[in-house]
Amino acid sequence: IQKYNNDMLKDRNVFGGFASFLHLLLCHIEEFTIKVATVKEKKNYSRTYSRKKLSAKEVFDLAKRISRSQTYTNEMTHIYESIFFIRQAIELKVLESLCVKAVINKKHSRPIKISPDVFIGILDNNAVKLRDIDGVDSVLDVKFIKKVHYWTNAFIHSGYGYWFWEVELVRIALQDFMYYNIEFDLDYLKLIPEKILQCIKEEERLDAEVIMSKQYYHLINDWEVKKL
Repeated sequence: IQKYNNDMLKDRNVFGGFASFLHLLLCHIEEFTIKVATVKEKKNYSRTYSRKKLSAKEVFDLAKRISRSQTYTNEMTHIYESIFFIRQAIELKVLESLCVKAVINKKHSRPIKISPDVFIGILDNNAVKLRDIDGVDSVLDVKFIKKVHYWTNAFIHSGYGYWFWEVELVRIALQDFMYYNIEFDLDYLKLIPEKILQCIKEEERLDAEVIMSKQYYHLINDWEVKKL
């Protein structure tokens, strides 16, 4: 309230950002106190909570909004930030599509680092289709996805930038991949965990575990029901 009463902060953009931060902070405090109460009182006080995991679509939308909302006083405020979000959106979309929650070393209880290109490569199969909102299947252009992912990495690791129109062109070209569903044949769907394990270094493979999301088992169950 003190901030709001300050004439310099009555601008909607400034106060909006500050208010959003406070709102999220309060949500986290409430969530923490609820969990403490649940443990201490041994009763379930859980209600709603602030979701911390972003989806691929949400991140991809950020890439669009940043470039549209920023002024042209400094090109770094929108062009280069968008590239980071495009890269993250691709990686999240691939993991969501493969229904991979985590890949861990069970012995040491730590995540196993795997190149995103490995996961993208698993999509490069005739058993994988891109399905639009009308239910029409088309071939997923995995080569293009790999090329864009390499393009974003080249910027992140080298610092060499691109023209704004290039970033916008890539973002538009990715829209079908980001917003349509990726579908798998049942037999190939069942092979996904094993395919990931085979990409892990041999010395670590024995202790490795691929944790799949609930959606993975729902998809397999739906396929099995269809076959009946």
